[in-house]
Amino acid sequence: MAARTTRGARLQIIGNSNDWIREFQVDDYVGNPPLIEQLHQDKQLALVTINEYEARLERARVEIESLKLDRNSLKHALAESTSRSSVSFALALLAALLIAVGANLATTSPRSWIGWFVISAGCFSEILAFASKPRNRHG
Repeated sequence: MAARTTRGARLQIIGNSNDWIREFQVDDYVGNPPLIEQLHQDKQLALVTINEYEARLERARVEIESLKLDRNSLKHALAESTSRSSVSFALALLAALLIAVGANLATTSPRSWIGWFVISAGCFSEILAFASKPRNRHG
């Protein structure tokens, strides 16, 4: 409905474009150097405007390609980071479980080496989890 209202308002203000745009009449320009010069100037202005728009369009295409490349590299970095964070999370979870089980084993039988070995394995897993944690490359 807004388009109909806008179109209606434009028709009331400007009128129908067919009413105020005339067809090109060659006879108007024959023997009329000022109109021929004006026509030439309008043509030159149109060509310059077209060239400017083509240059802007090419710059926009280049920028779009650059943005596509940036988006693809960010997608790749996100996938890699997600993968590395999943591994880091799994190792940290394993470390927490190993340390908890090892502490339980070490406290129930303090002279047994199995509990201390499991705690050591948990600590080693935590170190691996920390080392595999994704790094912030942009910071």
